[in-house]
Amino acid sequence: MAEIKNSFLRSKMNKDLDDRLIPNGEYRDAQNISVGKSEDDDIGALETILGNTEKIFTITPALPSDIQVIGYLCDEYLNTIFVFATNYTDANPTTHPTFASSPKRCVIYSWTPSNPNTAKLVADGIFLNFSTTNPIQASLIENLLFFTDNRNQPRKVNINQNEGYYTLEQQISVAKYNPYTPISLLKKASGIVLASPAPTTTTFGVSENANILIGMSVMSMSTAGVSKIASSDYITVSNVSTATGTTTVTLSDAVTTPVTGDIFTFLISTMTDQSAIATWPGDPDFLEDKYVRFSYRYRFDDGEYSIFAPFTQIAYIPKQKGYFKNQNEDEAYRSTILTWMENNVNNIELLITLPENKTDLSSNFKIESLDILYKESDGLVVKVLETIPIADIQNDAVKNIYTYEYQSRKPYKTLTQAQTTRVYDKVPVRSLSQETAGNRIIYGNFRDAYSAPDYISYDVKVIDKGGKTSTSWVEYPNHSLKQNRNYQVGFILADKFGRQSPVILSPVSTSVSSNFLGSTIFSPYNASTSDIKAWFGDTIQLSITQGISSGFNSLQNFSNGEPGLYAIPTGSNGFAVKQTPVATIGYVSTTGVNNGALTNSTALLLTAPNTAITQGMIVTGTGVPSSITIQTVTDSSNFVLSSGISIANGITLTFTEPKKQQYTFTLDSTTYPSNITIPTVGSYLRGEYTDFVIVESVDNSAAPAYVITTDAEINQSYLNNTTMTSSADIKFAYTLNPTGWYSYKVVVKQQEQDYYNVYLPGILMGYPDQTGVSSPIPFPGDPIGSTSNIVLINDNINKVPRDLAEVGPDQKQFRSSVQLFGRVENTMTASVASNIQFFPGTSTDTAISIATTSDSNMEYANLSSEGQANIYQIDSKPLIARLATDTGIGVISTTSASTNMIPFLAIYETEPVDSLLDIFWETSTIGLIADLNADVATGYDGPTSFTAMNYSQPESKDSGDPITDWFYPQSNEGTNFDSAYPTTAVMTYTSPRGGTGEFILEQDTNAASGTYKGYRIKTNSLFKYITDSAAEDVYTFSITVTVDSGSALAPGEINTIQFTESLTNVVPSFVNTPPPSINITVDETGDPFTGQDTSAVNGTSSTNTLVNKIDDLRWSILSGNPTGLNGQPSFEIDETNGNLRQTANNTPNGQHTLVLKIEDAWNFTTSTAGTGSLSATANQGIFVGPEPANAGIKSSCVTGPIDGTAQYPNQAMLAPWIGSGGSQPNQGKLTGVWYIAASALGGGYTSGTVNDDIPITPSTDPGNTAGSVATYTLFRLGTQALTQGTLVLSLNAGLQWASSPPPSGLQGTVTWKVWHRTSGASAWAEIADINNETITNASGVSVTLNTANTGTFDNFYNQIILAFDALGEYTIAAVDAQSVTANQSSQGLTCWVNSNDLHYSTCVIEDGTNVTGGTAQTYEYGMSGAPTTSYNCSYGFNTTWSGVPYGQYVPQFFTTSALSTPYTFADAGSGISNYYAYKPQGGSPFDDASSYRYTFSTRFTSADGKLYKPDPWAQCYIQNCGTTAVATSSCTHLQMEYPY
Repeated sequence: MAEIKNSFLRSKMNKDLDDRLIPNGEYRDAQNISVGKSEDDDIGALETILGNTEKIFTITPALPSDIQVIGYLCDEYLNTIFVFATNYTDANPTTHPTFASSPKRCVIYSWTPSNPNTAKLVADGIFLNFSTTNPIQASLIENLLFFTDNRNQPRKVNINQNEGYYTLEQQISVAKYNPYTPISLLKKASGIVLASPAPTTTTFGVSENANILIGMSVMSMSTAGVSKIASSDYITVSNVSTATGTTTVTLSDAVTTPVTGDIFTFLISTMTDQSAIATWPGDPDFLEDKYVRFSYRYRFDDGEYSIFAPFTQIAYIPKQKGYFKNQNEDEAYRSTILTWMENNVNNIELLITLPENKTDLSSNFKIESLDILYKESDGLVVKVLETIPIADIQNDAVKNIYTYEYQSRKPYKTLTQAQTTRVYDKVPVRSLSQETAGNRIIYGNFRDAYSAPDYISYDVKVIDKGGKTSTSWVEYPNHSLKQNRNYQVGFILADKFGRQSPVILSPVSTSVSSNFLGSTIFSPYNASTSDIKAWFGDTIQLSITQGISSGFNSLQNFSNGEPGLYAIPTGSNGFAVKQTPVATIGYVSTTGVNNGALTNSTALLLTAPNTAITQGMIVTGTGVPSSITIQTVTDSSNFVLSSGISIANGITLTFTEPKKQQYTFTLDSTTYPSNITIPTVGSYLRGEYTDFVIVESVDNSAAPAYVITTDAEINQSYLNNTTMTSSADIKFAYTLNPTGWYSYKVVVKQQEQDYYNVYLPGILMGYPDQTGVSSPIPFPGDPIGSTSNIVLINDNINKVPRDLAEVGPDQKQFRSSVQLFGRVENTMTASVASNIQFFPGTSTDTAISIATTSDSNMEYANLSSEGQANIYQIDSKPLIARLATDTGIGVISTTSASTNMIPFLAIYETEPVDSLLDIFWETSTIGLIADLNADVATGYDGPTSFTAMNYSQPESKDSGDPITDWFYPQSNEGTNFDSAYPTTAVMTYTSPRGGTGEFILEQDTNAASGTYKGYRIKTNSLFKYITDSAAEDVYTFSITVTVDSGSALAPGEINTIQFTESLTNVVPSFVNTPPPSINITVDETGDPFTGQDTSAVNGTSSTNTLVNKIDDLRWSILSGNPTGLNGQPSFEIDETNGNLRQTANNTPNGQHTLVLKIEDAWNFTTSTAGTGSLSATANQGIFVGPEPANAGIKSSCVTGPIDGTAQYPNQAMLAPWIGSGGSQPNQGKLTGVWYIAASALGGGYTSGTVNDDIPITPSTDPGNTAGSVATYTLFRLGTQALTQGTLVLSLNAGLQWASSPPPSGLQGTVTWKVWHRTSGASAWAEIADINNETITNASGVSVTLNTANTGTFDNFYNQIILAFDALGEYTIAAVDAQSVTANQSSQGLTCWVNSNDLHYSTCVIEDGTNVTGGTAQTYEYGMSGAPTTSYNCSYGFNTTWSGVPYGQYVPQFFTTSALSTPYTFADAGSGISNYYAYKPQGGSPFDDASSYRYTFSTRFTSADGKLYKPDPWAQCYIQNCGTTAVATSSCTHLQMEYPY
């Protein structure tokens, strides 16, 4: 038989050709053989090969019997097999896949012959989401095992990690976790006002909160969401104190009194200037000229980095807070720049929100370090400030907030361009295949991006950023949306791993009114002046009208590439939570009692088993130090603690989970039967320190009350939303889709970029003035308002550049293409240069000509002086830009200095340059889609609160006064129901005091008003704040708002909004401040005193009744009350009406100032001030004793005698002397005049004139040429007329007997006269003194001063004392004063007058000496013992005292020099004494112990020692005993001569 032999040397299987055509060396088929390829002689020989060998090994936990291998990888280098297996089969894997769920298994394990009996579980859990329908391809690069299945995103694991290392999707994804939250530059805290301590206007308590800091800005609203303290109130925290459980906050000022339940928000920026602190280590100048942003990124366990987190806005607060100060305006136009517009920030606390509580950051996210990133606005690179190891983060972070304090330090490294431009990881969302090449992973047949929604329904609007929903007014206080710009706002969606959608816009058709314009909006310049105090800048507000959706039932849809949503609500309607009982969130805890005392022991034994105690629980109790945890659970009664403790036996211990929490709420299924989808085990709730927490158990045993237990802290948003009083308070539970849309960020396109501010030395409207210029070159006759001129110097020449293209060689005037917007206009009013804001609208001004002053015909010689003043630095021939203006701007040149334009700061803004980069810019407005959708779903569109109404109801309001600003209803999203969404409203109120009709709700119906359709509350009654007002005058307002049925927003919605406000107290006041002074004597008891007016009123309206004005008002004496002789306060006050009184004869004489106090809201029953009581004080002057004279009647005190040859004092007159033996009748006589008046009477005597306002003509010339001298003859005493008290006049004549005495001594004569009138309009007349004695001017009081009998050289003078109490003006004349005998002018007669206060005289002359020393004194008198029935001169030595040194005018005697106890006299009937005599003694002036001279006699009122003044009475009250040679009393004026 023929034989075919084939050696198969080619060792090739060929199944393509026909058997007959197979070449030699190839074969058709073979099984379990191989063809030898060696070079030995057996080449081409067939060899059998080894088959598979079954290996049995264990995996813990054991795999189910139905598990299937869906992929494997054999690595010959490691001699290891990697197996992927699952028992889950997806029913619809190609279009709408579903996730694997328990109890299915998804595993990755490895087996190696070196350990044949046990396989290693590389990863185990349903988070792997394998399906038998999707085979897995795997590749190994070093120790990283990459795998993909076209079902999940590409993943990888590190095969060297221990079992159990991987538990979550974010740990195995090739695309790493995306840190989506930007760094915050804001510290924020919140608190709800507690009932105790009782709130006051500025102080209240909240639950203990260490995050509330001094200096924080404050906002507040009521439980119903009504704004109470707004940003524009500028309220800050002035003090914080914390005790266990309570933080007490004190505010800087009072706006409205907080009430229990009010919600307070506390905010403070972390951008500060620390350069003044000596220990601050930073560079104070580093950031001055820089605009920097900050970001961060994570480094993970396998060396990968995350993409960058969004950058902050520019960290910038200008110096001076951006305000012009002092001379800044002048400096601005002189230099054309703002030197102070530099960054004042040098210390910034960067608050980084970690994706997990710090304790789980490494285990759950495999983060190893954190890079702090830094980027300058004009830089292309991103730099690293510092790399923070995970250990430092875990040590320093608070929960999930890590704070990095940037202290103006330079970065330490620069990132590569590849890292700078890496905005997302280029990892496919799904891939069917993969392979490796050159240590790189290569994906094939992949989908590189998700399909994004076609649009998101939202609108944009420009609003004031100081609203109640904004915090940027604190975080970025000087940032504002630039006006006169177009903005397009879009959304970008991202999954948890940073894969992003393109920009998604809103269709314009979703706009709900003219206030919202879809995704595009133009922000115009303001059209009118704003309240700068209330304007914090502009910001863009987004109103999302429909939630974001994606995928099939929010799950992945492989058919169209939609990823679905990361967090999917378990029910579209959620679950409604009742407001009462209040929902709570707390850590899971249990208790136990220790069995036996412990002494530094870790072994804990409980008296009863407790299976709820688990490892890691925190142990607290009496004697247990902090940070003690359960380290080991031996059994349910025995435990090992983390550290030894010492406690007594029987201590109740609390064991608290460090993370697990319980959420307790009551389902509102009756009111909202559709909202009952409560959380289930395995579902998720929003977390407080991580994005979502898993529900571990649900206790419905007390339904509708539920207790939900989670594996970590629950977000506070699950507590009651107290503003949802009229709609369901809905919450949601979720299931998770790891690769669905996770977060969103808002992006903005704004291509109008660079611009300049042109700081000008004023704007000249029209042309400079040429008045008076000879043959001026005329200016064009442009209409006023169509042309303005500006001076361009320094940098302004570049800001408004000339167009120099296509110009001729001789051209001197050029135009500029730069368009200008007027922003600040200079003004000139009443010679005062200033400036105001200018409102250009959309109109621009154009520089149609730029040339020097010479080429503009504005050179110096062509202008008037006023025109020259218009041009700044005209001598330097600056450039002048002639502007074609749409609206007149600037100041006109005039010939009047009060209106002519002079340089003062004005500002133009250049039109911005349009950027060619058609891109959207990232903002820091970012969040989770789950939160956004929940807000949209639960956001009640109708009115739920009001805009800031600034409620203020002081008791002083009149009926009809508004007590709020105009306000609008407002939605939860902050949209105002203004004229665009009109409403009607009805108001009711309740109060503990009761009452109706006290308030009116008014709506503005004026369509032209800026507050059209707004509301305000007005009073309809009068109010008073009394003892119980704090509790009784509290008003709970209920305003039912109905949205018009035609409104585009919430049509027909009706909601009742409640808020509580209170009547506030106003400080009471005295009717007269200060009250009029009171003058009393020691014996007056008062109640009230004559002339007293201490009336006061509380703070109620001035139109209220007197009864209401003094209701609950209390008077008291706060201080200044002198101690009387009885040792008790001298004065008392009636606390109900303010009447003052005193105990008679007890109060010290003199001036006393009582500080009177009035307090309102006083409870007279309990003698306590009511809550909120206010007080005021006033100084009440009380003078005890005779009324003092006004100080203006006092003259200087001349003691005399006067040297006739000296320069005369201003109130002395010299009578001319006559030589010895001379006799010249009517010659050598002078008449001198002194007056006391309200004004100068002629200002002094002038020779040759007579002052008609004086009742007697003063002398003009001595008339004796022999030895006569010039002299003054008209004098003014003091500066005022007598307006109060008693005037005392000292009329003096004096002689000096010195050398060369004449044989018969010296002699002089004079006659004194006195006149009085009440005012300058009255006639002069004679007047009686206070002793009822009239000086008759026909004769006057004649004085002859004779020294003939003395025989010694000495000074001699005569003094007459007169006292008057008639108010008005006085004239005193020394008539015919004459030196009868004198040898020389120095011996001539001199006359002078002193005026003073009788009762408090500081000028008492005795023998040429002022005995008072300039201070009022008291004087001792000797009083006779036995009275007589008529005037007598038998004085005695019984001591009495008076404040008057002149016995003829003593009004009252006292027992002591204190003048507080009147001297008593024996009663002779009717309370009147008989006649007593008295004279000075004990060193008092005029005490002549050798005779009866200066002795006086009169009668007294017996009880109080006062002078008795009979009425009527024709003679003097006190008679003088010293006018005759014998002791005979008479009605004569007191004359005193010296020497005695």
